[in-house]
Amino acid sequence: MGLTGASSKQKAQFRRLATALPAVLARPEPAPPVSQRQWQRRLSAAQAAELVAQYQAGDDMPVLAERWGISRKTVAAHLRRAGVTPRRRVLSPEQVQAAIELYGAGWSLARIGQRFGCDHGVVLRSLRRAGVPRRDSHGRPRP
Repeated sequence: MGLTGASSKQKAQFRRLATALPAVLARPEPAPPVSQRQWQRRLSAAQAAELVAQYQAGDDMPVLAERWGISRKTVAAHLRRAGVTPRRRVLSPEQVQAAIELYGAGWSLARIGQRFGCDHGVVLRSLRRAGVPRRDSHGRPRP
């Protein structure tokens, strides 16, 4: 039983396929996507020393990362190589009290962090130091 026989139900479709086949085969293969190489910013020894001085003068790591066009982890690496102990961000006693109240009202750690301009980890550490029990993702106290 052939596809081109008089009793074939597929005769018209086969003819369309046969006429379109040369055009399909003539299409060039799509080029593979070009991956963009990440641009690496390397600081000279003088620039790294200036970055360390700015950190010691009080600038935070995210501010320095933005200013120098590098990641926060790269800033931390430069500080570590220079022997500088990074500062840990802490909340003031008033902010801790407000965070306890907001956390009790159901706010997430991330939302509280946004409120105080810090990371959720800073809020978590502050709440742990204050003895506040954690709750699960559904707002229930953890066992």
